[in-house]
Order: sequence, then C-alpha cells, then structure tokens
Amino acid sequence: MAVAWLVAACALLQSSATGKHADIFGEEEAVKRAVKDADAAGERFREIFGVAPVKVAVILQKDGKPLPDTKADQACYKNGAKFIFRWEKKPGYDEMTHELGHLWLLVWIDGLPKAPPREPRYGSTLPDWADEGVATLFDDEAMRARYRVDMRKYLSGKVPSLDELFDSVHPESRQPGAEERRAKDRWLFYCQTNSVMEYVLEKHGAESLRHVIATLKKGKGMAPALGAKGLPKTVEELEKAWREWASAEQ
Repeated sequence: MAVAWLVAACALLQSSATGKHADIFGEEEAVKRAVKDADAAGERFREIFGVAPVKVAVILQKDGKPLPDTKADQACYKNGAKFIFRWEKKPGYDEMTHELGHLWLLVWIDGLPKAPPREPRYGSTLPDWADEGVATLFDDEAMRARYRVDMRKYLSGKVPSLDELFDSVHPESRQPGAEERRAKDRWLFYCQTNSVMEYVLEKHGAESLRHVIATLKKGKGMAPALGAKGLPKTVEELEKAWREWASAEQ
C-alpha cells in the first residue's frame, strides 16, 4: 500500500465532483462514492490532528488511464487542490482513503513536496510503523474491524514486542540497510500498527496521539513520548496496557 510519488498529472474524465477535502475525477458512479469517502476521511483527519488536511485532486484511473496531460492538469487545481493523486482500484484492495491518509500525513509532517525524496521512502519521515499506523486509521470501518479481530487472534500466539515493532521498517521498505529490520509478517504489521494507534486514540485521546506523532517527528523515538498526556510511563507499561486492551472484545 505504499504511496507512489504524488505529483502526477490529471485529465478531465467523464465526471467530476468538488468535495470539501478532495476533488474527484473519473467515472460518474465511482466519483460519487469517492468524494463521499474522501470527505469523511478528511473530517476524521481534522478530528484527530486538529486541522483540516490539505486539499487534493484525485484521478480515478482504470487500466492505467488517463495518461498524464500537462495542459489538462491545470483544470484539476481550479477548486483549491494543492496536489494530484492518481488512484486505481486493485483486485481485493479498495482503500483509497488509506492512501489519502498517507498523503495527508506526509504533508502535515513534511510539508508539500517539491521534488521526490533523494532516498526511497515508504511514506513520510516518521518511522514506518507510525506512518502505517496512522494511515490505517483512515481505512473504512469494515477494514478496521478486520484489524481488531485479527490482532486479537495474533495475540493468542507470539507477536513482536512493541520494542521490536518500533525498531522495524515496512515489509516492503527499500531504504538502504532495511533488509535486517523489515517486518516479517505483512498483515501482522498492519494489524499491530493499527492496534497501537487505535489504543492511543481510544484510551488517551487525539491530543495524546498528536503528542506521540510530534515526538516521533523530532526523531526521538517512542519512549520519550511516554509519561505525558496520560500515556503509560514506559514502553513496557504501554505494551502491558495495549495487550490487555487489544485482547478484549471491542
């Protein structure tokens, strides 16, 4: 679910819709659903981070079309969009809002991109587990329910400790030296990162989650974020509280 490099191109398609947080271009029925989903995700972003996400123009592709068209691109910016994101539904995966979560977080953390990063990155400059965990908060309710149920199943066996999770990188990371630190189980990585973020958000609130993200943004790691905003004082205490919460029926 990695974010392909953002600032692509746009072409006017059969239909378009202007939303509060996203302008959508594509086939009519797909546009209707997408603008509703994107605006709901944008409101969730506002609730969590206290600010509206940057507005984006989303091009709904099919079979890699429409192709980039520099001249036609300009029409996609007319209602305030700051960048363009091309999205194509893949077999078995329809989480456009997850990818928007990555993009909105990237801009919130690192600012609007002016050029591709020098080194290949998975998402923002946050640690991969945090970047992915935040993005999962913007999956739809059915997907988030799958994370919760499967995480509860995983916890009946052996799962990475939070120290291990916080030191890992995304299973598909292409960063130099990532081989040794890549998470071994892709689905477990998604379930666990989601679960930790959902725990902080539900038990301690959006302000605590923002505090965690702000600390990680400074490159200080997770441990220094703890003991403030009502959070457990140590990673060990966090792990105990999180496991109890994640193991319970929700």
